Order: sequence, then C-alpha cells, then structure tokens
Amino acid sequence: MDEFWQTFLIATIPSIITALLSYLAALKASNTQIKAIKEQNKADIEKLVEQNKVI
Repeated sequence: MDEFWQTFLIATIPSIITALLSYLAALKASNTQIKAIKEQNKADIEKLVEQNKVI
C-alpha cells in the first residue's frame, strides 16, 4: 500500500501545482480584461453624456 501512495503523490502533486498556476494566470488575465473593459465603458459613457449636453 505504501507504493500506491507514493505513486499517487508523484502523479497528483505536479498536476495540482500546474492547475493552481493555470488558475492564477487565468485570474490575472481576466482581471486585466475586466479593468480594460470598465475603462472603455467609462470613456464611452462620458462621451455620451457630453453629446447629450450639447443637444
């Protein structure tokens, strides 16, 4: 049974580390995209407000 756990840990530990690193990279990328979209929407809203003030 000891050999089973050793093999199990050898297989699962690297996959867990890889999964965590992938998750963190995806989280960072999505946060960056969300921030960019918020800035773009903010600029678009300000532009529309200025257009309505002129009218």
